[in-house]
Amino acid sequence: MTPRSSFALVLFAVVAGPALAEPASKTAPAGDCQLVGPITDASDGCKILRGSYQIELGDCMVRVRMEAAARAAAPVANNAHSSRARYAICDAQTRAKIGITAD
Repeated sequence: MTPRSSFALVLFAVVAGPALAEPASKTAPAGDCQLVGPITDASDGCKILRGSYQIELGDCMVRVRMEAAARAAAPVANNAHSSRARYAICDAQTRAKIGITAD
């Protein structure tokens, strides 16, 4: 391997690492309230916000799956990829509906 190609490979690895990483905004807290994951000592407002977020997210996940099943002639696959896609869609829609912006 020539020095030029090895330098390009190292440079690509350094630049591609952050680009392939999961963005932090997917699980970013809404203010001081973390919407996803375990929490301790949450305020009443945070508990209400988390509850409404989780209910809306669950309803959206069911709705999106039912819409996909209605459009498809065959049973809809329920695998990690489809669940992740549904979660990403519903997370964005739920945050917009509730009025939470991911920082």
